[in-house]
Amino acid sequence: MRALAAVLAFFTRLVLRYYYGSWARLYRRLFEREFTDGSAHHRDMHLHAVTFPTMGALATYVVRRVWMYKPDAWKQLFDAVSHPARAYAVFESKVEAPSGLDCDEFAAWSALVVDHNAAHWGVKSAHMLCFTWLGEKGIAGHNTCFVEWLDGTFSSFDYGSTGPRFTTREEVVTQVLRRYTKTGHLLAWALYDPRDMALVELH
Repeated sequence: MRALAAVLAFFTRLVLRYYYGSWARLYRRLFEREFTDGSAHHRDMHLHAVTFPTMGALATYVVRRVWMYKPDAWKQLFDAVSHPARAYAVFESKVEAPSGLDCDEFAAWSALVVDHNAAHWGVKSAHMLCFTWLGEKGIAGHNTCFVEWLDGTFSSFDYGSTGPRFTTREEVVTQVLRRYTKTGHLLAWALYDPRDMALVELH
């Protein structure tokens, strides 16, 4: 089991380093050009204009839109991170919800909004956290918003649920992992900039 997990962890890190962000950027260029920077639609739905008084207010907003969840389909190759502007347009009922409004989009948009409101909330930065694990049914994964606070602690913001603060990044990953699997073995995790899906950290 350990040998298998080590091999899978190696290949998973390759996917996170070279494929995940690149495919998201290509998908946005191919299928979401109306939401890319500089487009009229993007200016109308500019993400930096989304300001909330507190993280609790953001949490309420997100929780009320979880019902819009739709899994990725073949077009997304079963895992593509849409442009956050598209997610916001769906949340605001400006466009129809497409297939592919799942944890990826909730995490990327939430991270962007938390980062925008950072100065008012005592936040240093926010990124999209992607992690994978080996469970009884094979390899699985999840994305959520990862928050670094000015006091040096870290936490998650998962579908509007704010997790407890920890002193290390690894504790946050473990806490969110155990929300989805009690026995799964962590393979790898990474942080991405939700704006352009640039890789920030890989472990």
